[in-house]
This record gives sequence, structure tokens and C-alpha cells, in this order.
Amino acid sequence: MSDSKYSNLGSEISDMVQKAIDSQDFSQLSTTIQNSVSQVANIVADTVASSVVDEPQKDHRPDYMKNAQHKMEAAQNPWKSAVKSVPEMAETTAVSERGLYSPGGNGRLKGYFLFTLGLAGILGCAAGLLTLAIASKITGVSLMVPEVILLIGVVGFGGMSIKGSGTLKQIRKFKNYVKKIGKRDHISIEELSSASGRNEKEVLKDIQDMLQENMFLQGHLDQESKTLYVTDQGYQTFLREKNRRLEQQNREKEEQARIERETQELPPEVRKLIADGNAYIEKIRRSNEAISDETVSRKLYDLETVTRKIFDYVKTHPQCADDTKKMMKYYLPTTIKLLDSYEKLTEEELSGQHPDQLTNIAKSKKEIENTLDTLNLAFAKLFDNLYQDTSMDITADISVLHTLLAQEGLTGEEIRDAMKGIK
Repeated sequence: MSDSKYSNLGSEISDMVQKAIDSQDFSQLSTTIQNSVSQVANIVADTVASSVVDEPQKDHRPDYMKNAQHKMEAAQNPWKSAVKSVPEMAETTAVSERGLYSPGGNGRLKGYFLFTLGLAGILGCAAGLLTLAIASKITGVSLMVPEVILLIGVVGFGGMSIKGSGTLKQIRKFKNYVKKIGKRDHISIEELSSASGRNEKEVLKDIQDMLQENMFLQGHLDQESKTLYVTDQGYQTFLREKNRRLEQQNREKEEQARIERETQELPPEVRKLIADGNAYIEKIRRSNEAISDETVSRKLYDLETVTRKIFDYVKTHPQCADDTKKMMKYYLPTTIKLLDSYEKLTEEELSGQHPDQLTNIAKSKKEIENTLDTLNLAFAKLFDNLYQDTSMDITADISVLHTLLAQEGLTGEEIRDAMKGIK
């Protein structure tokens, strides 16, 4: 297939998407793209089959991509943070104060008791010392022993009063901290410091003392002592998210090391193609993390699976790099444009629009979802045609997800029609 035909057909799809984005009219986008890609699939099937050498297929995907069960659990996107299923790690997470705080209780009574008793004791001892001093002067008898005892009493009652005063002061600070936390399930020590006008060391000491006194009934500090969590759920979410990030970083390091090992012997232009492909895969993953809708998440996981397999294949069949590059030149950037538009529409939806505008936004988002289905299925078929003389079968990799979507009624006849159009 000539470069001009690739460019014209790819540019046509790109122009369709850009026109839909500019006009905010996505109503015919899915059908139009389906027809165009069907043309590409037919041309590719007729012109490039002989250029592919039949070789035993090696699966170079990461282990987590090889697991068949993992496919069946596509709805549980591995790249998706658990944040999407529960209201965690969000500054606006609402929590009930009931069962979280002990703002005084016995501690407050204890504070008042110690302060009052201490003050009364000081006054009583002072009165006793005055009485003894007068009696000693009148009688001329030394009363040193009882005076020392009373002085010790003054010191003891003074300490008691100071302790009670400190307890009451701590309760006042605690209430101010709770007021600043509001309905959230966590807050940074830095923010508490800024709100209270005290330095972070003092605030941290306060929080540690309050935790020890069990004033935060479900309170936890993170390992760096930078953030206070006031619910067990919030803290467990933080730990899970932290572990998830560490595991993902380790996976990414292992994946990068694998890519470097497998591509170091390839020609420079093939290495660049694979590097560009991995960059697009990372963009898809980031969009997946930013988009909370689970239906779209499944589609993006599907898209990542297909794209990753294509570039893994190119590593072992570098002779396919040119044809792959020509088609991917428009396919991936076009898909990224759609994802960016979907994110922007979601932001507009959350910003509080007029009901009519919300209806239009919902329709546009639905059409983009349908277009993603069409792109996934059409281009999977397209690449199967490109590699038809090999054992590679990309559409098989997304059949499980397609079945899930059909069963759940998420795409219905639209997906089945799309598949008919690209056969």
C-alpha cells in the first residue's frame, strides 16, 4: 500500500475527529470512522499479506498481560486506582463526626477537676502558711515542719492546677483542629499549622499527644508524619494506594528494562517507533486513571491491550514497522484527541451546566464511547489483516471484553454492526 493512500485515509479519520471536536457534534462520528477503516482493512488485506514472514509467535507481553484470567477481569482495570470505586484520597471526602472524635469527655472533666482542686489546694495551703506564721509570731514557737509540709502542698497543688489548665488548653486546640478538618478524612500537618498560626513541630506534637490520649478515635499519622487521617478507612485507603503506586512503579521499571533489552538490537527507526508507541500507551493509561467511568475504563484497557500487542509484535517482526508506523501515525493521535475531548466534557458536566447543555454533553460523551468501540474493533481487524499470514490474532484479545460489554448492554447493536462493517 502506497504512502499516499495511508496518509489520505489516515488523514481522513483525523479530520473527521477534529471536525467533530470543533463543532461538538459527535453524532455521526462512529459510523463514518467505521466505513473509512473498513476501506483501509480491505486494502491492507489485498496488498501487504505477502510482506509478512510466517514465524513462530513469541509472546513478550508482561506476565500480567499473559494471564487469561486477567482478561476476564478486564472490568477490574489494573491501571485503575482503587480511588475510583470508593471516595478515597479526596480532599472533599465527607465523613461523619460521630465515632471519630472524643473532644473532651472524661478529659475535660479531669481538666476542670485538676485545675479547680489545684487552685483550691493552693489557696488552702497559703491560708495555712499565713495562720502558722501568725501563730509562730504570737507564741514564739518554731513551726517549721508544718510550714514545710504546707509548702510542699503548694507545689503539689500548683502542679495539679497547671496540669488541669494544660488539659483544658489541649481540648480547645483539639476543637480548633477538628473545625479545620471539617468533613474530610485527612489533612496535612502543614495546613493545620497554617490555620493555627503555630509551627509544624508544635502542631505535630499536639497531634501526637491527642492520638495518645485517644482524642482522635480512629486517628493515624502517615509514616512521614506529614498527614493526619481521622478515619480507619481513609488510612487503609492511603496504605493501599501507596502500595499500588509502589507496585506500579516496579512494574514500569521491569517493563522498561524488558523493552530496553528487547529493542537494543533493533534498527534505530524501529526503536523509535516502539518508543513512540510506549509513549502513547502511557497517555492512554493516564487518561484511564483520570476518567472515572468504568465503561470507558474497560474500553481503554482494551485499547491498551491491543496497542501493546501490536508493538510487541513489531519487536519480533521489524519488517512490519513501516506499515505499522503509517497506520498508527493517525490512529493513536486521533484516539488521544477523543480522550482529551471526553475529559473536557466531563469537566463541563461537573461544573454545573444548564439541563439542556447537560443533555448535549451526555449525548456527546456517549457518541465518543461508541467511537472508541468502533476504533478498537476496526483497528484490531485492520492489524489482523496486516499480519494475516502469521498466528497473531488481535481481535481475540478483545473478544472477552466485547462479550462483557454485549452482556451488560453497554454497546448493544452498535458494536455488532461495527463488527459486521469491518469483516
